[in-house]
Amino acid sequence: MNRRLNVFCALMICIALVSLAGDAVCQQKNRRRNKPSEPAKTNNLSRGRAAELIKAYPEFKSSLNSKILVGRIWEDGMGDYSSGDRRSLMDQGILTIKTTGLTKFGRFTEYLVELTPKGETEAKAWEKTTENVKFDSLGLVSSEVTVYRVVIAEKQLVEVTGVAMGEGDKTAQAEFTWRWAPTAYAKLSNEVPSNELVECSAYFQLYDDGWRVVERYGKGICF
Repeated sequence: MNRRLNVFCALMICIALVSLAGDAVCQQKNRRRNKPSEPAKTNNLSRGRAAELIKAYPEFKSSLNSKILVGRIWEDGMGDYSSGDRRSLMDQGILTIKTTGLTKFGRFTEYLVELTPKGETEAKAWEKTTENVKFDSLGLVSSEVTVYRVVIAEKQLVEVTGVAMGEGDKTAQAEFTWRWAPTAYAKLSNEVPSNELVECSAYFQLYDDGWRVVERYGKGICF
């Protein structure tokens, strides 16, 4: 009887030990499963990240602008003020330009440039600046002039075509292409650039807070 009892007790102890071991394994798995995953640390610069940094670079974000002057403007009488972009704006029914009949020094002529009703509607979307228009050499100042700034084209990154890592993965060079993308106001200027692709290279340096653009050069004008 005692022998049977001993065998039974030994069996129960084995079952308890097995159960405890199983619980420990499950708890370990649960801890691993619930532990926040840590991103793999790598210094490699991806094409996507390089593209983000290039597009955020201040010089790359700069745009091509056109200025539209409205008001009384003194201009060299040797030329025709109603030419070029201004002629285009007149043809589109945005501006009217006429002389006031006033002249100075036998050379400068005063023009009156006004927005048409269509032009006033268009101008609501333009940026009005505080810029003064003047001829410093002669002291001629046009005090009744409003200068508008209009973005006619913006840089568009087309593709990062390759990234080469430097020694120690602390520097990198990215090859990319970009082009000028006309805006809705490109029609206001005759100087909209070509949309041909421009090939460029950008250099990157790895800092404690990540990659930064540190230098750039290319074939043609990059930025």
